[in-house]
Amino acid sequence: MADGPALQATLDLAQIDIALARLTPLDALRGALAAGAYAAHLVYGPLLRNAGPLTLTGNPASGNAAEVELRLPLR
Repeated sequence: MADGPALQATLDLAQIDIALARLTPLDALRGALAAGAYAAHLVYGPLLRNAGPLTLTGNPASGNAAEVELRLPLR
């Protein structure tokens, strides 16, 4: 059995902001999903740029449970 958490995931929020920054107001006219993504970039872009990677770790606990930890470091 390997050391470390049984569940481990990382999401780079700065890369998501870079992808959303490519959207233009004309893209928002293509539908609700594109409009929502463009609006999310306008509202949450600075937070995404200044947040560290979102990390999720988890380990099994007693019974049918798990200990899960979600971290969002801010710079």
